Amino acid sequence: MAISVIINNPQNDFESKFYIQVAYLSFFERCWLPGINALDLWWIGLFELGVEVTEANLPIILDELNQLKNGQLII
Repeated sequence: MAISVIINNPQNDFESKFYIQVAYLSFFERCWLPGINALDLWWIGLFELGVEVTEANLPIILDELNQLKNGQLII
């Protein structure tokens, strides 16, 4: 199993869905979840369960990904 991004109705005319694998579930659980929990991140913690997001959600998701990447707690 994998953590993936699925874009429904991409802006090109070639596909009805666009799929990008982000991480294997075992890697996500072993490497991402400890940081997500330590930083108390909400959105990217939902990736494990599957969540539908909109373009409006992207700024906070990208911010959380940067926090995880940098290992910083932003209050």
